[in-house]
Amino acid sequence: MLGAGFSNSWDARYPTGADLFNLADDDWTAWSPLLAEFLSMIGFPGERLKLDRPLFLDIVYQVGMLRKYPPIRNRFVDDYCLNVMERELRYLVYRKFNDNAPPPRLHNGQFRLDGTSTREQEAILSFFSALMHPSCEQMPATSDYAPQVSFVTTNYDFVIEALVDTSNQHTPHASRRLYRGFTPLAWCGDDALTAAQLRPTGNLLKINGGFDLILAQHGLEIDYRERDADVARRDPPQIMLPSRAQDYDQPYFQALFPKAVRLLQESRIVVLVGYGFPEEDALLRLLLRQFAEAPTDGRQRVLYYVDLADERTQLERARRAFPHVGRDGGLVVKPFQGSFGHWCDEVLACVSV
Repeated sequence: MLGAGFSNSWDARYPTGADLFNLADDDWTAWSPLLAEFLSMIGFPGERLKLDRPLFLDIVYQVGMLRKYPPIRNRFVDDYCLNVMERELRYLVYRKFNDNAPPPRLHNGQFRLDGTSTREQEAILSFFSALMHPSCEQMPATSDYAPQVSFVTTNYDFVIEALVDTSNQHTPHASRRLYRGFTPLAWCGDDALTAAQLRPTGNLLKINGGFDLILAQHGLEIDYRERDADVARRDPPQIMLPSRAQDYDQPYFQALFPKAVRLLQESRIVVLVGYGFPEEDALLRLLLRQFAEAPTDGRQRVLYYVDLADERTQLERARRAFPHVGRDGGLVVKPFQGSFGHWCDEVLACVSV
């Protein structure tokens, strides 16, 4: 399971959750004058507002509550207005992310990460190559019909897809063969039949949505192509915004959660990278708990936790999802303080011995 620290380990330009939703130093009113006007109308000083992360969470929460409970709405607020404001909030996040960290680009239908040079990036790529090629001596192959590697992530970006494609340069559409938890209507413009005909080799479940998820008239499409700013604002990607009360009632998330639950229940090893267990993610903690709901479930299962926080903090966080950590027979958690690249280096050194 991958958090924002995973992408940040690959490229420091990728923002963490604390930074992505903090727009206090951004010219956000120029990006979305409509949102500034709306906030002023409901009591916020929109044009002078420092939109930091706590306030961003409050605004998302208020928009959600106004949508759910019409009697508490301002007299000039209606469903259409709230739909527009939600799109504006998603556009702000999309705009800030892409201004800070330009996404990997497609070349002939596949991602390429060219010009990688740091030792950590080389270690991450080597680790992914070992994962994606299980026939090597260090990682014996399993059944042809059993997914070897799956990913569950809270991130919106395309880093996983780019790493999978780059470590499988001789395998066409490697990242496209990862099952997304739903069957898309289209993939970068390909029709539904073409998008759905590839046999999955694993899972890629973006439980908070992604910048590649576009809501079309009859369902969801996956589209990694660069989008014009006006188009992105009019039809921003489907992402879950952080809030004081997370609402996963949308059809995409309803479809994804059962898939994620089954995947976690069937797994024996989970690597948790760069996830800080934020308070608003109570539902995701319950989801992660499916990996080892009871102490007996923890037998013969291991959670590797990779994070920049110290090991004691990591264990305390893990107990929020798994209260039986540290008990006799409970889930074994192996913390690692450091970047994901350093962890990959150590793992590769161990398997090559």
